[in-house]
Amino acid sequence: MRDFVLCILFVALSLTGCSKPRAGGDFREVTVMADERAWVAAESALVEGLERKVLLLDEESVFWVHHLSVDAIETIRRRPLLVFLATLDGRGPVTDMVSALTGKDLSVLAEEAPFTRLLEPWASHQVAYVLVAHTASELDSLASTVVGMLYDDFFDRYRTVVRERLYVRGEDNRLVRELTSRYGWSIRVPRPWGMEEKPEERWVHFVKTDPDRHVSVYWEDWAEDSVSPEFCVRTRRDLAWRHYDEDEIDDSRTHYSPVEFLGYPAIEIRGAWTNQKYTAGGPFRTICFVVEEQQRFYLIDLVTFAPDRPKFYVMTQLDMVAETFVVSPPGANAPGANYGMH
Repeated sequence: MRDFVLCILFVALSLTGCSKPRAGGDFREVTVMADERAWVAAESALVEGLERKVLLLDEESVFWVHHLSVDAIETIRRRPLLVFLATLDGRGPVTDMVSALTGKDLSVLAEEAPFTRLLEPWASHQVAYVLVAHTASELDSLASTVVGMLYDDFFDRYRTVVRERLYVRGEDNRLVRELTSRYGWSIRVPRPWGMEEKPEERWVHFVKTDPDRHVSVYWEDWAEDSVSPEFCVRTRRDLAWRHYDEDEIDDSRTHYSPVEFLGYPAIEIRGAWTNQKYTAGGPFRTICFVVEEQQRFYLIDLVTFAPDRPKFYVMTQLDMVAETFVVSPPGANAPGANYGMH
């Protein structure tokens, strides 16, 4: 078995050559290669740390962990997120694979580099982590210590992929300039999203269907340096009723908290919307903040209607669009930038 593993690994590495294929599959699936003893030791820490739950109407896991034995080695070369586990007191096929992959003896790794990050070992946009310990109990402790770093790295990579797919058809650069000129702010709108403007109500709406995704920006003059959560909820409630054909906030499934958004102190509202007229509903996220340089209050609203679909991917897309929001520097607004402000 050892010779078979090393042979497969050598072939896999040599096939990549100078031109690596792109990692494919789901960037929310974490593939763990481990012999049974190592997997039993680290399973709880990895599953608990990576399969974090997000409540978007229904509970969804951010990642899911999939354990494979060495028999499935030929299937991992294109998987994007990999974790290898090995212990010195339980040598098996995967431990031999780890030595071949890193070019180091397992005892050396356990002493000098028990936590190793390998970037694109077989495919582009791929990352692999190698965790090595003397014993199963030490491996459990190591996994518990580093799983937060794994999560952060994997989540950054997931967001990067979502952003690339979101803007795969480009964006409307002309629209960015027009928004800046008209309103003193801009946002990068993916093609082929639509736009609805109501400048007299200081509200601009961007939309994409299949499934329905909505990003809207509302603003008003503001003399204070902060905003209350109650005002944010009340404003969001009014905007949704008027502009989304009588949408309402489901207060029983909605909460708010202080956050930082693009460097601004902000209030974030996360929850569920409902519409009695159409018997519809879905998740939403609202960010409220004040830009003192402009003396403006902004409310950015993210909404989806995606029945019978997981919501996390769609809401991540909306987060990506919202995070492109930019305000014009003081004094840089074009003559029409205050249009619709009063």
